[in-house]
Amino acid sequence: MDRKQKRKRWLDNRSKKIQRNKNKKTHSGSGKQEQNNNNYQSKETYIAKAPEVFSFTENTEETIQYFVDIITQVKKKIFKQRFYINASDVSTITTDALVYILAILYNIKHNISMKYEFKGTLPQNENAKKVFMESGFLNYVHTKRIITPTKADDKIQIITGKNTNSSVAKNICDFVRSRFNKDYKFTIDLYKTLIELMSNTVHHAYDEKGLMAPCWYLYAIDKGDSILFAFIDTGNGIPSTVKRKWIEKVPFAISDAELIYSAFLGESRTETGMYNRGHGLPALYEKVKSGRLKNFYVLSGSGSCRSSKSENGIKFIKENYKQKIFGTIVKFEIANV
Repeated sequence: MDRKQKRKRWLDNRSKKIQRNKNKKTHSGSGKQEQNNNNYQSKETYIAKAPEVFSFTENTEETIQYFVDIITQVKKKIFKQRFYINASDVSTITTDALVYILAILYNIKHNISMKYEFKGTLPQNENAKKVFMESGFLNYVHTKRIITPTKADDKIQIITGKNTNSSVAKNICDFVRSRFNKDYKFTIDLYKTLIELMSNTVHHAYDEKGLMAPCWYLYAIDKGDSILFAFIDTGNGIPSTVKRKWIEKVPFAISDAELIYSAFLGESRTETGMYNRGHGLPALYEKVKSGRLKNFYVLSGSGSCRSSKSENGIKFIKENYKQKIFGTIVKFEIANV
């Protein structure tokens, strides 16, 4: 075998060796990727068992903690994490808690990139299940079971939006007038309040670094002698967005409940500095003091403020909690007077 033939054989053997190594790496890499995918798929399901009394207003601490635990798990950013919302033991529920579940399902920014999967069960208690059915919650979720959401004439089912929506505000006012047989003037203040709350969500309830995408939720229930309204956004919350005095910027100098109450009073708390901003809460406050609105309640951050009747008129009860929620829950009732 001459020199030329030897070199050709050496090159052929070298080429075959390189190809074998390349195939080995490709096979090994595919196996590793397949193993990683299997690991993702086999992640343990995070079971979020809802408290028996599932309500921000009736069981505040435990309900806040429930959502804090879920959001803490969400923040871990585990690819293809499975969440199971277990509401089977719930006996009492208010729609604000249901709305918060929807916010987590649709509003957390890395839901899509992390490919989270959410499943769950309805309460076994018939009264609690009825709240799920009539609230409009099932309009926003997919289920393999044949369940027809119940429509009730005495409710405005959950509505959601990202912008100021005058049509929604008008429809809500039409609902009130039809239930109470009132004229246009009766709902002028309500219309302004709804527009203010929506506008607040759009303009400064969120920022780019926030956990939630901009969105608000609204629903209403006719209770007979009054109509209950709830407006919820999952933004930064009142205590984080109001303007603080320099002394209040010191940690623990002022509680979230005190900041909320100060915003009610209209003490120049708007961060924008614009004349037409920051009027929503003070307007509600005046209606509560005059008796037009009742059972006024706001929960934001780690504090809340609610109205209560007393011998001297209306007083406001401020409470602070161990944990905080994202955003703001505003609830109030319009009396049929």
